[in-house]
This record gives sequence, C-alpha cells and structure tokens, in this order.
Amino acid sequence: RRRDDGTLKIAALPQPPQSQSLHPESVTAMLLGVEIGDTLGSRTERMTAGDRQRRFGWIADHGVSRVSRSDDTQMTSRLLSSQASLGHLDIADAVRRWRDERLVGIGGTLLRVLKRAPTSEDSDEVWKARATNNAAGNGAIMRVPGLIAPHVLTDPSRLWPDLLLGSAVTHDSLTSNAACVGWAALLIALADPQTRPTTPLAVLEVFTKTATPVEGSGSALRSRVPGDDFSGTLCEFIEQRAVPAFAPYANAQDHRDRWYSGAFLLETVPTALGIVAEYINDPQRGILEAVNRTWDNDTIASLVAAAFGARYGLDAFDPRWVNRVVSDTHRDAMTPAISSMCRFAPHIGPALRRVQERAELDEGQRNS
Repeated sequence: RRRDDGTLKIAALPQPPQSQSLHPESVTAMLLGVEIGDTLGSRTERMTAGDRQRRFGWIADHGVSRVSRSDDTQMTSRLLSSQASLGHLDIADAVRRWRDERLVGIGGTLLRVLKRAPTSEDSDEVWKARATNNAAGNGAIMRVPGLIAPHVLTDPSRLWPDLLLGSAVTHDSLTSNAACVGWAALLIALADPQTRPTTPLAVLEVFTKTATPVEGSGSALRSRVPGDDFSGTLCEFIEQRAVPAFAPYANAQDHRDRWYSGAFLLETVPTALGIVAEYINDPQRGILEAVNRTWDNDTIASLVAAAFGARYGLDAFDPRWVNRVVSDTHRDAMTPAISSMCRFAPHIGPALRRVQERAELDEGQRNS
C-alpha cells in the first residue's frame, strides 16, 4: 500500500525465500539466541576489546550476575508478543509496546522515532514518524528474528512485506531495509538443511545476493575509520572489505578490527557476517568472539547467536547460557514471548518444552 508520505525505501523486491516451513526447534533456538547473545554482551557494551579484557578477562558466561537484557531482546520479545496477541503485525501496537516501558541501551534514531510517533492506533500515522534520512543504525536489524519467526513457522507469503514494514517503521533507508532482508535470508538459509551455506564465502553470498537488489546504488555510506576513504553501499563494502578477509593467508579478525564494530550498519553487518562466516563450524567460539572482541557487542553477539541458533539449534550454545535465559519469566524475556506464539503456531509449544526439559537436565547433570 502506498503511504501518504511516500513508499518504502527499497530499490527492488528480493526473490521470496525458498523455504516453506522451518523446524520449530530451529526457530526456537534462533529466538533464544537473540537473548543469549544480548545478555552475554550487554554489561560490557561500548568497550574496546582491550579494555574489556583488562577489566573482566575473557567473558564466557553470565558469571554470578543477574541476567541483564537490552533493547535487542526487549524489542524482539515485545514484537513477538504483539503479533501473537493480534494474530498479525500491527506497527502501531508494536511501537506502543516499545514505548510502554523503558528500553535499555536504545539508539538515538530509535529514541527520536519513539518520541515523535503519535499514540494513535492508526498505523499510517505511526508510519509517518519513521526515520527516513540515511538511517544506517542497527536498531532495525536487531529484531529481524522476531519479524520472520511467525512467518517461517506458518505462512511465508507475507514474510517480506511484514519484515520490511516491521523494520522500516523505525529505520526506513535503502541500507537498513537491505540489511534486514539480507539478514533474514541468511537466517532462513542457515536453518534449512537444503540451503544452508557451509563455507565463509557462501555465508557472505547469501546475504549480498538478497540485499544488493534492495539497496541498489542509491546509498553512499562513509567509513568512520580515520584515513579510510570508503564511500558506497553496504553491499559494496562487504564485497570490497569482508570478502578479502577470507582470501588465502588472510586474517579475518585483523580485517574486522580495521573497519570497527559499532552500531553503524557499515560496521555491524560486516562484523556479524564475518564472525558467522569464520566460525561457521564452531558456533560457541563465534558467539564469544562477538561478545569479547566487538564494540557494540550486545547487538553483534545477539545477531551472531541467532544465526548459529538457526543453524545448529541448541547445540550452538553452552548449556549454561540456555539455562540462564530459558527459565526466566520476566516480561521482556524471550521464553514467554515464544510461548505466546502457540496461538498461531501450536507446534512451537512442544519445541519450547523440549528446550526447557533439556536445560533442566543439563543443569541437573552439572549439579550432580
């Protein structure tokens, strides 16, 4: 539908994903990965790897601290609960839920959007408040798992429209929309045994193949790294900087360090993609690399853990991580939000119960 103030910012619609239905346990693990990565990283966000190491050592668990979740989990879980309650995506209801209670670690773009969005239940009015001027922060890509989960479990026919509306309601730019679509395509491909990429370059290709037509050539992002004169699209940056990181004898981590890892899509997406690609066969190590060696580590670890959850299910995670989040009944925890999806996807219920039973078994074995 065309809105009063213009259409969604995309260059072209991507091809629909081939998967018709994914295993509910893959989807469950993908969603739990959002919270696992977020909670592992949220207490040390916005620190350099060196400062983090000096103050906390190598972070491998939540330690004795309580679970601390940020806007990555909060927005995703509230979005899921909204869709479960209404039976469909309603951006006005989602925005209301995001605004009802404090979001932890919220970015500047999202803060401005929530402040100016009307309290109206009219989605068209809420839509007008979105950020449209080069919104290249990572505040939309963080909630992609919550937008695609209902569709990949039931009817994928509205996957792209709802994904684009649910992400662009805050960040409507060519780059953000492309990043969200590309990341969704990667999550779906990783969860599908028929399509999952098995090499680093295949991981990058899944993203760029879907994202490039959406982004087009209309965005001109500039690197924030002193002395780096890059100017171009996100997909061009991935081709020029991330792909060479996996050339023979290249050091992928050295490449990532050169382009930073902040809350800017030109940094967040190549970093998350690069970690998933490098550690495609070692998911727990990949998640800990995201937690320990990136600046915006709660969001990047959340993206990486969701991707590995889609690929490996619960085997992607240390059982201690699962146990810390799966038994949490807090309003913003992921488990209650997943449970609420039973209204339209009944088969998620048994999958979630199996996850909880496994977490209890693992905890019992450790205690004995």
